[in-house]
Amino acid sequence: MTLAVPKWHPSSIAILALGLGFVSLSGCSLLVGKQKTPLDNLDTRSMRAAGYSFNEYGAQRPLTENGEPCVVLEIIDGKRNFERLPLQPGQSLFIADIIRDADLYKRIGKMKVSILRPNGTGRPPVRMDVDFDSKGRNVMEGMNYSLRSGDHVVIRRDDTSAVGEIFKSMALSR
Repeated sequence: MTLAVPKWHPSSIAILALGLGFVSLSGCSLLVGKQKTPLDNLDTRSMRAAGYSFNEYGAQRPLTENGEPCVVLEIIDGKRNFERLPLQPGQSLFIADIIRDADLYKRIGKMKVSILRPNGTGRPPVRMDVDFDSKGRNVMEGMNYSLRSGDHVVIRRDDTSAVGEIFKSMALSR
């Protein structure tokens, strides 16, 4: 008795190899055997530079040199600057306070502000964007978030052109 061995056509082998290549590029961990974690799709370089540490459960909240809870402030204006702002017990710190106290409007001009807030064990942080009035000077009502220990505030210059502002205002007016 002889076994029948199927003949593979070279084009069939090429298609199979191409298919396996696409499956591995899609992020499928079946072939690799590595389980995905919530941090796999999150760029954590700036958070690591600010003093956060990560394990399989998520981010560990940074502290000041004295061990006090703090907020990390990252200002991107051509280069990245990091500061740790201590939180005083019983006192609230708001986004508008940081912008005013650091005189950021004079330093940067129009800006974009995002807060990355820790979201529990093993989960990526929640991103909260802060909107400004049409002149870009004042934080919109309802967007002046109170900051918590472990928040990472990212402030960068808003380089949106005048044409971009027109489209944005048209979209918001609908």
